[in-house]
Amino acid sequence: MNIPIKPKINIDRPVQARLLDTIKEGAQVVVHCVYMAAKKDDRIGISKSTFLYTKDLSYRSKLVHTENIAVYPRQMLVEWHTTINFTLIFKGLPPNCKLFHLIENTRGPGGFVAINIERNNSDTYLIILT
Repeated sequence: MNIPIKPKINIDRPVQARLLDTIKEGAQVVVHCVYMAAKKDDRIGISKSTFLYTKDLSYRSKLVHTENIAVYPRQMLVEWHTTINFTLIFKGLPPNCKLFHLIENTRGPGGFVAINIERNNSDTYLIILT
């Protein structure tokens, strides 16, 4: 009977770093959002300048896809006391990131912000936005 032998594989550090970067680039972070209109004829949209930032703000993850929300300059009407669910998909965060922020950078007042989101293994989150 032949028992397969698993050889120990050593990968030099520069190659390992490039492989980890490749994996990171292919990863994604999914943020499911819940928003309830707090005023009559509330209008919302999401700016392309919405990012996930590591807690220390040294890295930002780009928004790559949206579901069920208008993208600025378009906006959508959300009737008073109506809840809307939408999804934002971002490029992956660095493996060592434990906490991150969702920040929508807008030219005027407003913009969605969620601070200190605790990282999980699935990189899928549900947040309530106001």
